[in-house]
Amino acid sequence: MREEKPKRFRTARKDGTVGAMEKKIAKEINVPGVKIQKPNGKKARTDMKIETLRKHYKNK
Repeated sequence: MREEKPKRFRTARKDGTVGAMEKKIAKEINVPGVKIQKPNGKKARTDMKIETLRKHYKNK
């Protein structure tokens, strides 16, 4: 039985950036222009850390 999760289901590293995650998602699902949003509906900055984005969702 497989021990490791498939790549597309792995959790993003907390020290990664939103921009890197957007690129990775776009490559995985083959769709250009992937944008990650904050809980208020505004686009998250590409230099924002994943850890900060998680805090926004946790405190909403």
